Amino acid sequence: MTNNISYKHKFIWTAPPKVGSRSVKDVFRTHCDLNPQWPSDTYASDFTHTNNWPDGIGDDYLHITSVRHPYYRWVSYWKYAQHDTNELKRLGTDPLTAILEMDKGWFHAWTCHQITVNSNPRVDYIIHAETIEDDIKSLPFMSNYDITIPWVGKTNVPMGQTWDEQELRDVVYDRFRVDYDYFGYGKDDVFTTWDVLPTIPSRPTKNFSSKA
Repeated sequence: MTNNISYKHKFIWTAPPKVGSRSVKDVFRTHCDLNPQWPSDTYASDFTHTNNWPDGIGDDYLHITSVRHPYYRWVSYWKYAQHDTNELKRLGTDPLTAILEMDKGWFHAWTCHQITVNSNPRVDYIIHAETIEDDIKSLPFMSNYDITIPWVGKTNVPMGQTWDEQELRDVVYDRFRVDYDYFGYGKDDVFTTWDVLPTIPSRPTKNFSSKA
């Protein structure tokens, strides 16, 4: 198996990194028998970020993907890197410096769009990190469940850390333009669901429809 699967409710779930996937995973593990054979002796985790449609699974399975506003997804990735011990630790002294240091070719492979369509170009439902509870409840097989969303992985900006927010939003928009266009995000949308970041009240907050 090379992707997340529920045989119980017949869906494949694509889970890009830094989109609230651990919270979604916990709900799907509890109610949908997600990845029932994991963890195992050969696979230590109970879900995966890999994105290959499993062999032998036809188009009668729904394709669900998780996404997140690219600005907040990038900042989350940078924050994660500050606590890592591998090469990610090199990512600049702030998220703006870091994104400018990254090779532009890296970003194509890391967009939610690329990860999602590599699984299956047909997307039936989208779970936005910003409206995670409503989007999960809108799934046709979740209507009979009383779900609780575990807020896993919410982290604050490191103490004293600052950067030019508008410049970073502009650069992220350039690097992740396909995600803005495909998933309906606006460059200056403000969300505080997962991150404690400066907010500018004049910027609009988006509402999303879960149905692709």
